[in-house]
Amino acid sequence: HVLGEIMRLQRLEVDKLLIACNTTQFFATEIREALKNDRTELITISDAVRNWLEKNREKRIFAAGIGYVTQNSSWSAFQFIHDYENVVTPDEGQSKRLVDLAYDVKEGGVTPRTYQKLRSIVRTSGCDTFLLLLTELSMIYDIYSMRKFNDVNIIDSVDLYASHAVDYI
Repeated sequence: HVLGEIMRLQRLEVDKLLIACNTTQFFATEIREALKNDRTELITISDAVRNWLEKNREKRIFAAGIGYVTQNSSWSAFQFIHDYENVVTPDEGQSKRLVDLAYDVKEGGVTPRTYQKLRSIVRTSGCDTFLLLLTELSMIYDIYSMRKFNDVNIIDSVDLYASHAVDYI
């Protein structure tokens, strides 16, 4: 389905294609292959995150995303985060809390309750930087202007992506 939509977009004759979803980055190889005879170039959110991680090796970073994004598996376009010793990925309990929070946002939107749940996960991350790799977390971040909680800096992968795209273009 994703590739079909990409092919439809080609008719618009765009120069750069951005997909603001952490999970869909998994299809980057297939998308680039589909675009190889076209002038459209894919700019990925995973490249933006990799560039940011390179510049922030001194920070202890919690990568907050679902397993398909944060696990070191063939399903992730972010496998490289495991190459950084300063990056912490969710354990089983944290993963469950993140998935539950994402479903709460999907079902009921961003609410004070979902905001408190995110704050709780940030508080217990044990890191000085909290990297959002989940769209539903980005939604909470935007509505509550959550740039910092206690002494933990909150970084949104979508913001990194936008900056990367502007610099790239």
